[in-house]
Amino acid sequence: MSHTPRICVLAMSALALAACAQQGGQPGGWFQDGFRQDTYRLASATQATGSEFNRRLHDGYVELAAAERSEYDWADSDRFARKALAAAADREVAPDALHERRVPGQTREPLLAARKDLLALFEQGGRDKAPRSSAEAQLGFDCWIQEQEENRQPADIAACRDRFRTALAEAKAAMGLPDDAHVVYFETGSAKLSTAELQKLMLAASEAKSAWVKVLVSGHTDGVGTSEKNEALSAARAKAVTDMLITAGVKAGQIQAKHFGAERPAVQAKAGKPVAKNRRVEVRILR
Repeated sequence: MSHTPRICVLAMSALALAACAQQGGQPGGWFQDGFRQDTYRLASATQATGSEFNRRLHDGYVELAAAERSEYDWADSDRFARKALAAAADREVAPDALHERRVPGQTREPLLAARKDLLALFEQGGRDKAPRSSAEAQLGFDCWIQEQEENRQPADIAACRDRFRTALAEAKAAMGLPDDAHVVYFETGSAKLSTAELQKLMLAASEAKSAWVKVLVSGHTDGVGTSEKNEALSAARAKAVTDMLITAGVKAGQIQAKHFGAERPAVQAKAGKPVAKNRRVEVRILR
């Protein structure tokens, strides 16, 4: 059998590939599965100069676009890149709505509730009052809904969901909004839990033992002392609570501990004034 037709086809294919490669270096010429990848290139090269909230959104959406590119998900990469460009232009970028995604029916309710909580945070000024954690919450939500639409990688769904819930809790805490945090208090300069505060912590531990929750621990001080000492003291308090939770049966992998020194007082006061309610560790159970 003659191989001439096959050779011709291969030669033509090689020429076509070469032409595509040459075109790929030109603006607007690079496509993958019908999606323009120059959007991602432009988004990653653009410097956002607007609000702190939108600057963080831009960077986060570029990261999400890059992650989807690595999995050859050109459609979602393009979607996130376009949102990155809108944030870089300092336009209002809304979190994805459920009607924009084909989310499995049984997973819709928690996503609807999460989006409602996120929009409520924005209505209370989260974009301005807690810009970075509010942006993280939106990025976590959009990551969550995208992974839930695919519904193939349970670990990625859980990671995005946890990212959203952690950031939302941090934004609420930074804004002084009410939540269901368990709070334990300390004496001045101490990271030791009293018997009464230890009993309160044990209640939080019993609630946190479920394998389906994450635990956010945040350490704080009042304004007495230097910023360096307060930073170290808040870290010691967070560690003391974390260690006690683990001793009580909470898995270390469930806990995320942070410390903030005197930066996030529960009660506003003059610098250097001792305030009992500011010497605390907050424990939030994120379901």
